Amino acid sequence: MSQKYKFKPEIARFIVSRKHKNPEISCRKLALECSKKFKTKFSKSSINNILKNEKLSSPVGRRSKVLISLEGKIEHAGFSMLQALNHHLEISKTAAEVLLELSPSAPKSLQKDVENIIQGLVIYKLISGATCDFSVCYSNKEIWSLVGRRPTKTVYNRIIKMIHNSQPFAQEIVREINRRLSPISGFRFQLADNSSFFVDAVLQSIWRSPLTNNQFFTTYYKATSYINEFLNQERIFSVFNIQETSIFSPDILNFILSFNYQDVSKRIKQIELLDSENHIVENKLIFDSEKRFFLLGFWPWQLEIMSEFERRPAKQKLVWDELGVEYYYQIEEVSIPQHLVPQEVKLIALILRKSPLGAATIGILTNFPKDVISNILSYKKLYHWSTPQERYKDFIKKTKAAAPKNLFHLPESQVFSTEDIGDKKRSLDGILEMLGEIILRQFQHGFLPNECSSWEPLKIKEVFLKQKATINRSKDFLIHNFFIDKQLCKEAHFNYICHRLNESGIRDSQDRLMWFK
Repeated sequence: MSQKYKFKPEIARFIVSRKHKNPEISCRKLALECSKKFKTKFSKSSINNILKNEKLSSPVGRRSKVLISLEGKIEHAGFSMLQALNHHLEISKTAAEVLLELSPSAPKSLQKDVENIIQGLVIYKLISGATCDFSVCYSNKEIWSLVGRRPTKTVYNRIIKMIHNSQPFAQEIVREINRRLSPISGFRFQLADNSSFFVDAVLQSIWRSPLTNNQFFTTYYKATSYINEFLNQERIFSVFNIQETSIFSPDILNFILSFNYQDVSKRIKQIELLDSENHIVENKLIFDSEKRFFLLGFWPWQLEIMSEFERRPAKQKLVWDELGVEYYYQIEEVSIPQHLVPQEVKLIALILRKSPLGAATIGILTNFPKDVISNILSYKKLYHWSTPQERYKDFIKKTKAAAPKNLFHLPESQVFSTEDIGDKKRSLDGILEMLGEIILRQFQHGFLPNECSSWEPLKIKEVFLKQKATINRSKDFLIHNFFIDKQLCKEAHFNYICHRLNESGIRDSQDRLMWFK
């Protein structure tokens, strides 16, 4: 008889976390990931036992159908922008989690199907504006091509019935969405020597004090996700520094040294989540002393020795075919002294350029080893760091100063409260109307040009959301190619919206970068 392996708590937590993040992942793949990460061999049956205990094992039977794409141009493809916001704000995910909490007999493995169905129903309600006809919605292929997948009819009917039978569903969704969308302005990192630095909530810069930043907000749910993934080492901490100061200003030095475990005085001891009034909402204590990795984006002129680097040709080429983007890059070493430890901190500067001998476009500083730079170049965060910066290039060249903060004013700063729509009738149709209204208002206030932000919802739908597009799906990207009706919509307005969405680096439920052009 084979010996039963008892999982350590950290391994079980890793398995559950990975399954929550990607419900489609198989036990076989999880076993391979665990074996690689923890240097111990795991069987897929032992992984499945952990998932069964958490009610996360996949049900036996047919899986959800995957719709690759409809041929040619898709009508109403502009609504995929609202679908991106749905992913970004995790509206449907929140609704799915609430429904499963209210339905204890339903397996947690249904969550992805519940989430997809709610996404489809919300898009259907937004497009039609009429009372939701569930059978018509299920047969509408355009709706499910925007969602990306359609469940089986049996699963669809089961989940619709679950929603109808859950009396407190509407009330609980309003409460939970209000909680998750409450604004967080940033994170204060307290170090062992009582120094600190502040990172704004949308990871645009490192600041000495939260009082210097009052524009960048995210939601409580996304902020806690950032920090939990950081603490569990499931996320590379990535921040782009937009300040005009040197890349080695005191606050940024604190950031760099805090990720280097050798200097005990600079280790992180706690992380505070701050609300819009800079009051502490939550405090995370840190007890480990492991080295953590970071990517720090910066403007080329923020690094004093950049002119020396630019005199050397960039011989290596980086191509992102899906986006039609290519860069030349070079890898340089940078050293900075530590606080109390005699050794210097060795960092890698990755310099991206548009031509082998041209001026640097963007710089990335990291404490990753030099031999894994190829992995860094494939990191999806870089896709939406590099390309949108191009439209700020002329401003930077002329002024040699930081781009104005409002150029980076991301939609989370318009955190929306559901209190004013909490009295909607508590039918399923009323719930869908409420969720759609939340997403549409976020789009209106956070993504539209100023001259369009006061438009009525009907005009926004007609001008922007009913545009046609083809959707190309690959392993890493979900690319929307729009065919703009210039009689209805100014191309400059539509390009602005695409830039705002691309800057946000939104990923779908399969972890593909959603790109609009």
